[in-house]
Amino acid sequence: MLERAKNSSAGWRREELVNLYKLFGFEIRTGGYDLNAIHPVYKDLRGSISNSSGELANGYVRHAVKMIERLFEYQGEENE
Repeated sequence: MLERAKNSSAGWRREELVNLYKLFGFEIRTGGYDLNAIHPVYKDLRGSISNSSGELANGYVRHAVKMIERLFEYQGEENE
């Protein structure tokens, strides 16, 4: 699923992006109009997910990939 997001940010829907975040341990919370994905350990890793029922703007998916890659960096630093 992460590879799909890296290869193409087009055509994603809300539930797919929620599932991607959850795969990597993010918690999903309701916040105003959007949903918020927040990592429980690394609180600075957060993203928003539109409540749109259609396709999401590409920026939501690109941001999710960036947050997941940063999570990998943090986890790698812990193992050093």
